[in-house]
Amino acid sequence: MNPKILWCSGLALPVLLATAALTACGYKTTDYSRPSTAVALLRFNANGTPGTLDTSFGTQGVVTKDVDTFQDDVAFATVLQPDGKIIVVGTSFTTPARVVVIRYDATGAPDPTFGTNGITVTSLPSADASAFAATLQTDGKLLVAGRSCPLSGGSSFLLLRYNTAGAPGTVGTLDASFAGTGIVTTAIPSGSSTSANAVAVSGTDILVAGHSKIGGRFVIALARYDSSGAPVSTFGNSGIVTTPVGSLDADAVALAVQPDGKIVAAGLAGNAVSQIWDVALLRYNANGSLDTDPNPTMGFGGGTGIVTTDIGSSSNYANAVALQADGKIVVAGNAFADLLMGKVSQFQQENQQLKYYNRYKVVEPYFQDDWRITNKLTLNLGLRVSMFGTYSEKYRQAYSFDPAKYVAGGSPAFDVNGSATGTAGAFIPGPGNPFNGIVQCGGPGGAVSVPGFPDAASGGTSYPGCMKGHLFNPAPRIGFAWDPKGDGKMAIRGGYGIFYEHTNGNEGNTESLEGTPPLVLSPVQNNIDGYGAIGGAIQLPLAVKSIPSKAIWPYVQQWHLDVQKELPSNVVATVSYVGSKGTHLTLQRNLNQLFPVPLSQNP
Repeated sequence: MNPKILWCSGLALPVLLATAALTACGYKTTDYSRPSTAVALLRFNANGTPGTLDTSFGTQGVVTKDVDTFQDDVAFATVLQPDGKIIVVGTSFTTPARVVVIRYDATGAPDPTFGTNGITVTSLPSADASAFAATLQTDGKLLVAGRSCPLSGGSSFLLLRYNTAGAPGTVGTLDASFAGTGIVTTAIPSGSSTSANAVAVSGTDILVAGHSKIGGRFVIALARYDSSGAPVSTFGNSGIVTTPVGSLDADAVALAVQPDGKIVAAGLAGNAVSQIWDVALLRYNANGSLDTDPNPTMGFGGGTGIVTTDIGSSSNYANAVALQADGKIVVAGNAFADLLMGKVSQFQQENQQLKYYNRYKVVEPYFQDDWRITNKLTLNLGLRVSMFGTYSEKYRQAYSFDPAKYVAGGSPAFDVNGSATGTAGAFIPGPGNPFNGIVQCGGPGGAVSVPGFPDAASGGTSYPGCMKGHLFNPAPRIGFAWDPKGDGKMAIRGGYGIFYEHTNGNEGNTESLEGTPPLVLSPVQNNIDGYGAIGGAIQLPLAVKSIPSKAIWPYVQQWHLDVQKELPSNVVATVSYVGSKGTHLTLQRNLNQLFPVPLSQNP
């Protein structure tokens, strides 16, 4: 038996308090300077070579799925079915946002029997719908919890139930036996900025936990539903419980149900403005009351039902909770706490800090004249000549990756699983050039001293900015004004012009090449156990940047046509058409971005 570990992409902590902006409706992460993100699912080996990617899964252990190519798709939860199929739940940050459920088979291929080609997307009428947690009922049906945020009104708990294999109903569809639609939304009384971050099953009932803002502070909120989606009236106040943690802001992000029916909620308590948090752990009785038994052997948290723990940093929080067989509670969360204990996930440091002097020259002469052809027609003629020089770095410290200079087979061997260097994907010291394809802008390049790599060298290029310039860029402008009847009561005007943009230094110019190899190397170490293990030999591969080899300046064409007519009673009517078109606008791409491909194309 070789157990595997699944991991899905997304925010490591689905706590909406952790970043104040995330509490707002309509939150999106799209940054138009980069491609939108896709859902990623990875599977790791637990035995054999623990911690390495399971290459039998997807493409070398990785599967990606782009639900919406123009917006960010983020996964927040994974669920493993008893038959080995994998369910990933998250959000597609469209307008409005939608809940996304994807099911894969055990090899990482989308399950065609689920939804549409393995994907089910759920929208709410006139509301953002976000999913942050998921679990399976004993009958195999899928529960998804998150947030409903209407375009008008306050946000609320969102709970959805889907049909899956082994349960009645069409696979991949909402379960209509659940509240009639498969969807339940629950507003917290007097609450705002409400969201559910965790879901669990207690017998045939369903528990949801999260937060709501009441009276100016965030409190922990729980709701309990029966199997039909109706609130359990004996739980708290009509199925809802809200718990302040002293005078602090608080949130629950994980749930566990003890064998005796008591409910354990884990999360954080602190200040949402300063972002200073402590780990919070609460235990409730099955009816929603805090476990406040004064008997120290029975009550929780000294009879308060609440425990807060300051690990020693300014930001501590929990995002997972589990119950041991002996009844003890295990809580996991904040990565900063791991750092304080010397359990470092990743360390990166540049070997030197350089000063750069980037410069360029621009000359733009302009000529314009107005020509009155007749008493009815006047022309406006102009020409701007945009003579743009390319960026260059005065001391030739800029280096770019030029695919044309890359030599196939000329790089060092890769350490695929980390067995040779301790870093999976690193170059193995020995023959081969680790700077294969990297050229010095405006310089000859040459040998580079890197321990363990005797062939290390960069290439050269004669262009100071690593790109061939394009100096002459004519930008004509023309306009006219015409009085058709010559009576001064009507005017038709129009114009057209071209406008070039030199771009900023970090838009495909040498300024964006600051801090690049081989002058600046950024050693990376992963999964470090103890501060004493930090440092040592330079770890590769490199983070390189590539700018175009030829300058193509972006430009915008703009035009308009206006018709004005004098009407009776000193009224003037105007009809206008205005248009513009951008060409060669700048775009930044990550060449390592994973894109979904058909299963047949997986290597």
